[in-house]
Amino acid sequence: MFEYVGAIHIHSVYSDGTGKIPDIARYAGEVGLDFIVMSDHNTLKPKRDGFERWYGNVMCLIGYEINDKSDKNHYLAFGLDHTVGVRIPAKEYVRRVRERGASDS
Repeated sequence: MFEYVGAIHIHSVYSDGTGKIPDIARYAGEVGLDFIVMSDHNTLKPKRDGFERWYGNVMCLIGYEINDKSDKNHYLAFGLDHTVGVRIPAKEYVRRVRERGASDS
């Protein structure tokens, strides 16, 4: 059996976080994490920019956090190559994520 330790729902400078992804990954390695999952608001630009990869012994995966138009609901989506829309009703973005066969949480 294997045990992997990581952190999900991390924001970077791509939305409202303060760290750059390589720095976040380096810090994750320093504290013994095996993986991190980035989930910046309403963007998959970090994935397009090539930040989904190994950083030493830390795997960095890129998902994103979707906000509804009234900013009352937040939803994490993973396994997508394109965003499903910005500021649309929660019921609609959940449907779109599931249609694309991606993971959600």
